[in-house]
Amino acid sequence: MSNGIRVLLADDHSVVRAGFARLLEAETNIVVAAEVDSGESAIHYVKTKPVDVVVTDINMDDMDGISTTSRIKKIKPATKVAILSIHETEPFISKSFEAGADAYLSKKCAPEELSIAIKEIYAGNNYMSSDIARCVAFGKIDSEKNKIKSLTPREYEVFRLLAKGKSIAEIAERIHISPKTCYVHRTKLLTKLGLSNSYELGQMAERNNIS
Repeated sequence: MSNGIRVLLADDHSVVRAGFARLLEAETNIVVAAEVDSGESAIHYVKTKPVDVVVTDINMDDMDGISTTSRIKKIKPATKVAILSIHETEPFISKSFEAGADAYLSKKCAPEELSIAIKEIYAGNNYMSSDIARCVAFGKIDSEKNKIKSLTPREYEVFRLLAKGKSIAEIAERIHISPKTCYVHRTKLLTKLGLSNSYELGQMAERNNIS
């Protein structure tokens, strides 16, 4: 990496590209290899010239950043892609990573986070800007709360006691049901909550302050 991480900027707003270019060129180990104004131009560049990281806007006139990412990954799987987006909610985040994106950043993130993201994904890691990560976390909690609300009173009681580390036999004795019936409740509530085992159940209970 003697010449630095080679970055391609793809955004159909020249002022935005220029701003990102100035930011990245201030980094000693990042080189802005080129700037393009469309998804098609980004794909053509990746096909013909060496680039380590593509930074693409999610909204462009000819092709959105998600489609651009998918095509780049099919052409050059090793090329890292960071998507910049005004969208901080699903399904944009999931669809971006499903398309092969290595990073997803809000356009409202701190400017220095783009440099951090580029270095992280070049090193082989995935990255989400801190504001996106918070939105994902809150969305996950909201989804879990709805799943927990779907439990019957009996299933919820079994869930709460399992989260405390009680065994099937202990729970059955406490709530006056047979161990077999208790096991059935456990199986049903795990299915409703989308969980595989008691460890995951305990983690969910902790996240949702259930004791």
